[in-house]
Amino acid sequence: MDIIAKKDGYKYAVQVKRYNQPISRRVISDAVAGKAPYGCHSAMVITNNYFTNDAKKLAQATGCELVDREKLIKWIVELQEFETGS
Repeated sequence: MDIIAKKDGYKYAVQVKRYNQPISRRVISDAVAGKAPYGCHSAMVITNNYFTNDAKKLAQATGCELVDREKLIKWIVELQEFETGS
């Protein structure tokens, strides 16, 4: 697991992937499997790319949150705006 994130007593097992190709279902499977050993409530995969359709289906079935490049860019912009007070 790359990151264990905590907020308000809720723990996320987070995998972060910087790939040149879309993220496969194997990465989702690994993230979901990594929840239990760390006592996490949920799994999340963040990438600079996109997810394959099979990865999206597995994530939906397992409750794994996906953050693709579009959502990641949105988060970065929102953080920058927050920090500058814009």
